[in-house]
Amino acid sequence: MKERRINLQKILQLVLLIGLGSVFFSRPLISGIVYPWTGPLYLVVLVYLWFLLMLKQIFSGKIQIKLYLSFVPSLGFLLFMAVSWFYSLNVSQSFWVVVNFFSCFLFFYLTVQIVENDGERNWLLGCFLASSCLVALYGLYQYFYGLDETRHWAEIYLSTKNLASSFKARLSSNRIFSTLIYPNALGGFLILSLSLGVSLLLFYKEETKKLLVRILLVVIIFSSFFCMLLGRPVCIFWAAISSLFMPVLFFTAIGLTFSKGAFLAACGSLMVLSYCFLKYRKRQFMARWTVIAFFFLVCLGIISFALPRSTNIFRTSTVRIGYWHGAVKAIMQNPWIGGGPGTFGFLYANNKSVGDEEETRMAHNDYLQIWSEFGSIAFVFYILFWIITLACMLKAMRKSFQDQDRASPVLIGVTAGLIGFFLHGFVDFDVYVPGISLCVWGLAGVAMTVNGKFRVSLINVETKWLKIFCIIAVFLLSAIIIRSIRNPVTGRIYRVEAMKLFSEGKISLALDLLKRSSSIDSKNAETLFALGRVLEISGRHREALDAYRKSLRYNNKSAAAALSVAVCLQRLEPLMRKDYSKEIIFYLNKAIENYPAKALYRLKLAEYFERIGKKKEAIAEYRKALERKADPKRVLPKIKFLTKKHKNLNIKNLKRG
Repeated sequence: MKERRINLQKILQLVLLIGLGSVFFSRPLISGIVYPWTGPLYLVVLVYLWFLLMLKQIFSGKIQIKLYLSFVPSLGFLLFMAVSWFYSLNVSQSFWVVVNFFSCFLFFYLTVQIVENDGERNWLLGCFLASSCLVALYGLYQYFYGLDETRHWAEIYLSTKNLASSFKARLSSNRIFSTLIYPNALGGFLILSLSLGVSLLLFYKEETKKLLVRILLVVIIFSSFFCMLLGRPVCIFWAAISSLFMPVLFFTAIGLTFSKGAFLAACGSLMVLSYCFLKYRKRQFMARWTVIAFFFLVCLGIISFALPRSTNIFRTSTVRIGYWHGAVKAIMQNPWIGGGPGTFGFLYANNKSVGDEEETRMAHNDYLQIWSEFGSIAFVFYILFWIITLACMLKAMRKSFQDQDRASPVLIGVTAGLIGFFLHGFVDFDVYVPGISLCVWGLAGVAMTVNGKFRVSLINVETKWLKIFCIIAVFLLSAIIIRSIRNPVTGRIYRVEAMKLFSEGKISLALDLLKRSSSIDSKNAETLFALGRVLEISGRHREALDAYRKSLRYNNKSAAAALSVAVCLQRLEPLMRKDYSKEIIFYLNKAIENYPAKALYRLKLAEYFERIGKKKEAIAEYRKALERKADPKRVLPKIKFLTKKHKNLNIKNLKRG
């Protein structure tokens, strides 16, 4: 009986490790930005792994929980994240960000609880580095072949007029983005890979050789498949050669992203690794001078890199400062619980300075975005979690330097990578990219198991009935989590498919799918807005009005929804033979309130005032639109015409008087 139990525990441990390894390997390769439904899918996988972990412990007779110092801050963050989600400006949009953060903390917890020895750590590290090699190699393929192929495909199959300006800019540049979609995100991801690759070489051990051989084999197998699929078998040779020199491969890929923030963060990670290596070799004096020399080299690199591109640097810096200014204003508006996860785009539109032309959903600063969306309490817990986690790693690393045989490449590499990740977080949004954030939390969990001292809490589950009760409780909790994410995911899939059909001109089919989507996820503001748009184009203005009003109810900060309600009311006025002027003015003012810096909403209000004969108010709104960089060719003639008409009207009134 004992042998069976031991064998069952070994099988479950193997399944758990395979599950963790598959997450490390596949998450960077599958874009969570292009395929957002993969976020909930990975959460289901992690919940399933947690269920297996609990089964393993229940069958052993003892539920064992490793308690670590950052356990309390992580629970505090998740609790106040839930509060922020409950009071969110847009609950349906917040769902996807909540899923991402919950998955990250669950992944951290699972790695800490499951990983027990160096062999298991090396397995997970190998999965991550093999995936990183494939991501970097695909980036290099893009630079030499892929971007031209993408441009050619876009010219044939896509209407360039309908493409987003950011995507057009990406196609025209030579910046690689691989599976992470954004060049800056690719740079941020490869900082972790670079730190681990360099750490394995600097702190070489016998196990490292086996790990590198396994990584090389995995990369050759997968790259062979993709190269043959793309019809470029010669690339297999270059993939094998590049994988032998992982740090060079990663650093080259970072360079080809042309991301200045990623370059500086990578240099910061390498500085930490150099310091650790020299301190490990008992060269304190050299370690200090290495940091100073590295600092001056980085400064020299920045100057030489920045001067030829000074215009672009100043432009991107100015744009980012505008984002940060908007984020600070949003924090001041709702300091305690924030606007809700994933709502920065609406918060920024509401607090945008006049003259800032850029549209964004990201603050390009992880800390300001989390603070503005989740609130001050959740932000403090988030910072505490990482401070405590990093402090534990540094303490374990300091102990490992005392004995050269105990120095862990995993611990040192992850610590240096995390420092680079935190530095890059000041200028980008890596936390919000699922392919990066999940791996960061997972690697932090793996590093915590190296020389980590945990207070183990044991719950004895000896009796048969108690075991059955625990299994049922764990099963029900897992089922509730999975059930709660089903409707939003299904609804989004229907909505995406409906918008594809709509773009193809299949309006009736699109309408059916959007109605099905709104019935499944009835409080989704995006789905209701899309439904209103399709109904409006179909000429069903009353139904469209209801859909737009519901959309505005579930996302009160949407300027587009407020404008759409006003436009629908204007179209219904002659049909219903009713005066909706008060409502129209209210909703147009609501659109302006939600997005005060945008000229379009001022123009719409001015045009409506002109239409109903309120010339003085129309002139005032046209002038405000002009201040917000409205087209002068369109606005100035209107102001001149209305001013003359207004003066003539005043003269006539005076004569009558």
